Formats: sequence, structure tokens, C-alpha cells
Amino acid sequence: MTKRFLFLIIFSVFAQGSIAVGQVKPWLLDKTLISRLSPAQTIAGFKIRPPKGYVFHRNHGPDKTMLCSWAGDMRSDGTRPSIMMEIVSVPKDDFRTAKQVLDAFLQRLGKSHRNFKRTSTESGSINGIRFVRARWSRSETEMSWRGFFYLAIINGKGVQLSSQERESHQDALRVAEASALTFRKLP
Repeated sequence: MTKRFLFLIIFSVFAQGSIAVGQVKPWLLDKTLISRLSPAQTIAGFKIRPPKGYVFHRNHGPDKTMLCSWAGDMRSDGTRPSIMMEIVSVPKDDFRTAKQVLDAFLQRLGKSHRNFKRTSTESGSINGIRFVRARWSRSETEMSWRGFFYLAIINGKGVQLSSQERESHQDALRVAEASALTFRKLP
């Protein structure tokens, strides 16, 4: 069996969500933040617990992309706390791994922002689903931002969970990440 053929088989099984989580570390929710989350909402065969008091918005983009967001109240500085979930269909001829997709996205993001820094991409699992994640930061003239991206390929769909906050609102980012860590696939 050639290495390429073996790779395609392994990726195909991974993309269909059939590989056991195995050696990847489970990422766990900070239990002290559970009281700050709403009950689970079901979106396109998945469940997630958004932060309490956040309003749900759904948009459909090109190529059957679904963008869901939950946003809190407007702050005095003009920002809103939020978390986003994007679901896209992965073309059958796209054999990139979730890590390759996330790294390429963050590379483009880094080119469009000054003083952009990111962590290495990590592999782990959320409720038994294999994800990759990276955190990032950027600073502009008077503002510094931090954020995270989680990405998984589940049964031919790319699922991205993300949030960003000003440096002065890092508690809201912790709650958004706790929300991301409640993500699960319906049976």
C-alpha cells in the first residue's frame, strides 16, 4: 500500500468521525463557569451551551455555509461579547487536515493584522470529538485583542468555534471558551 493511499484512507475515516479519540487530550470545561452558561441549543445536529443573556443570530452564506453567533449586550466601549460557530460543507476532493486548514486561516489573518501572534496548533477533543485549536493576540494603536479558534471536521462538515475580546474583557473570553467546550454532536 502506498503512503498516499494509506493517508487517504486514514483521513477519510477521520473526516467521517470514525476514529477513536485515542491519545488526544480531552479539553475540559472549567466547572466554575457552568453557572454562566445557558441551557444547550441545538443547531444543525450539534448542541452548544451559549453564555447566559446572549442573543442568537443565524446567517447562511455561500456554499451552504451556516454562521451562528451569540452576542451579549453592547458595552460602553462599543464592543459586544460573543461566540461564533461556523459550519461549512467540506468538498469531497479537499483532503486537507483540520490543522492545515486552521494554520492557513491563521496565516492569512496574521498578514491582515499588525502585531499578530499565535500559539502553536494543538490537538485535543471536546466531548469525544477531535478538534484542533490555536489562540492568538494582536495589538493595534490603542487596543489589544485576544481570541481562539477551534476547528473539527465532522462527517464532511467543517465546524469552527471562535471568539475574540479586547484585552480588558478577558473574563468574557473565558466564558466564550467555556461555551465552546460544551459543543457536542447529536447521536
